[in-house]
Amino acid sequence: MVNKVKIANVQIKNNPSPFTENIVMDVAVDCIEQINADLELEVVYVGNSENPQGDQVLDSVCVGPVKVGTNKFTLTAPPPNIEKIAAADLLDCTVLLLKVSYKNQLFTQVGYFVSNYYADPQLQENPPAQPVVDKLMRNLNDTPRVTTFSIDWD
Repeated sequence: MVNKVKIANVQIKNNPSPFTENIVMDVAVDCIEQINADLELEVVYVGNSENPQGDQVLDSVCVGPVKVGTNKFTLTAPPPNIEKIAAADLLDCTVLLLKVSYKNQLFTQVGYFVSNYYADPQLQENPPAQPVVDKLMRNLNDTPRVTTFSIDWD
C-alpha cells in the first residue's frame, strides 16, 4: 500500500550546537491523499544502542489536520537528560530519531548519527571522569537515514 504521507524534508536548524540547547527541526511533509487523523511526531535520543532502556523521548506532538499538499511545521525538543546517559556512552556516537506515526502506526523514521564532543582541545585529549555538560557540543550528521513502513491508512 502506498503511503499517503511522505517526509519531504527535515532540516536541523541549530547544528552543531551546545549539548544543552534545544534541538530545533523544520519538518515538511507531503500529503498525497486526505487522511482522517493527526500525525504523531516523536523525537527520541538513543542513549545506548545495546540497551533500549536508555532511550529518551525528548518530545512527542500531534499535528493536524494535515491537508493535501505540503505541510510545514517546526519541532523544538529539549536536550537529553544527561543524568540518564552513562558517562561512558556520552562521548560515543549515538542516534537521534524522528518517528512519524499515523493512528499509532509508525510509517517513517528519520535517523541521524549524533556525535557529542568537547570543543576544547584540552578536554578532548583528557576528558574528565564526570562530564562537563556546559562544555559539550552536539553534531548531527548531515545525511539522515530514512526508513519507511507500509501501514493501514484507513
